Amino acid sequence: HYASEHPGCGLDADAVLAEVRAARAACRSRVEINDHYYATFAGQSRAAVRASAERLVEAGGLRPKPMMVDRLEAHRRDGDGIVVVSGSSRDIIEPLLRRLGITDTLCAEPETRDGRYTGRLLARAIGPHKAERLRDFCAAHHVDRSRCTAYGDDISDAPMLSEVGRSVAVDPEPRLAGLARDRGWEILTTR
Repeated sequence: HYASEHPGCGLDADAVLAEVRAARAACRSRVEINDHYYATFAGQSRAAVRASAERLVEAGGLRPKPMMVDRLEAHRRDGDGIVVVSGSSRDIIEPLLRRLGITDTLCAEPETRDGRYTGRLLARAIGPHKAERLRDFCAAHHVDRSRCTAYGDDISDAPMLSEVGRSVAVDPEPRLAGLARDRGWEILTTR
């Protein structure tokens, strides 16, 4: 969305997506893919990216699946705290989460200098880093992970899903679906 709104920014969304698809096809790790993705933002304005994400959410171009909103509301009714752990950056995901009433986010934290992304990450929240961030958050807030529920859709979410008492594979890719069946995790289909 950002690249289409800023045609002179030097980002080619189709090329970036093609690179991501090629990296996945070559079995590159989600961590490597995520690092490459954020490297493409080097030199871009943080404020402009965030404003673009805000407009995308306002226009309804970024919506959670209704079944996941229902799950979120059920967790709230049960008195559960809600923390989103995502490989997305705060600038991209926070507008949607704010609309959903979610304030606790563990996500990618791109480095900025003078209001522009450097292309490096200060903190990751993908693959094993999701599990690490979850453990750190729970320890800092005295939360018993065995009483937590986590949702994931990719095999790279397995370390995080393994850290909690209840794991849910949402529209899982085949490797995560197999692991979920093996471990007796819930498989949720929203399609």
